[in-house]
Amino acid sequence: MGAGAYGGFNFHNVQRIKGEDFKEKIENNLNFNDLIYGVSGYISLPRVLTLYAKADLSPLFKNQSYLQNNISLGIRLDID
Repeated sequence: MGAGAYGGFNFHNVQRIKGEDFKEKIENNLNFNDLIYGVSGYISLPRVLTLYAKADLSPLFKNQSYLQNNISLGIRLDID
């Protein structure tokens, strides 16, 4: 079992869109927060599998109309 906290910085973000009507569209100002932080944890059965979860406590966008946070869940299988 394990639990922890994390933090990080968003230095650069870009969105690239390609379509049939246009060659490529690049958007640079996406209004993301510069500071990212949250909590994470895992439960492991040694040499079998690990269940993990991560929750961002910081909002995703700077000026959002309602609160949105990322939550990630996953399973890792240990294959030796």
